[in-house]
Amino acid sequence: MFVGCCLGLLMLQKDLGTALLYYGVTLIMLYAATHSKMITGLGILGGIGAAAFGYSQFAHVKTRVKIWLNPWDVSSGSGYQIVKALIAMVNGGLMGMGLGIGNASSIPEYRTDFIFAVILNEFGVVFGVIVLLIYLAIIIRGVGIALRARTAFLSLLALGCIGLIALQTFVIIGGNIKLIPLTGVTLPFVSYGGSSLIMNLLLI
Repeated sequence: MFVGCCLGLLMLQKDLGTALLYYGVTLIMLYAATHSKMITGLGILGGIGAAAFGYSQFAHVKTRVKIWLNPWDVSSGSGYQIVKALIAMVNGGLMGMGLGIGNASSIPEYRTDFIFAVILNEFGVVFGVIVLLIYLAIIIRGVGIALRARTAFLSLLALGCIGLIALQTFVIIGGNIKLIPLTGVTLPFVSYGGSSLIMNLLLI
């Protein structure tokens, strides 16, 4: 009920990216606490229903899905950012174009939403994979801390903290490489933004 109230408020504010993160973390913690596949499955179905409702009610969600499916049709309009990001990532190749040398600055939100595209453009796929491995190491350590916690509360707290970092990383990198529709969240410890950096450090 508490999570439902929080998600309802976020839906009213049309902040579906934050709602996705909070709901995902809730499902992770719910499964860890109960080990109930049925409850977690119902939660996933509820999330799918909420996503369908958001798609039917909010024009910007429809636009994001349309851009995700085929950004090239609207490359001079709403798909401009993702097209520029895709071009920048391809131009980077395996080893990148060099720090400050690439064309990533042509992406409108290259400091925040598309920072991973900048990494691939300037440092290449190899460095991009290294960044992913660093996140993976952080997540594995976080899960290890959760498993070794002295109480169930501390275990769930640790799992929730690392779950939020993991989901945030997946959502923004997945959006950059067009694996999922783009959602405007920051890449932990990398995207520009003081409050994001402080909150992620507090989670750690």
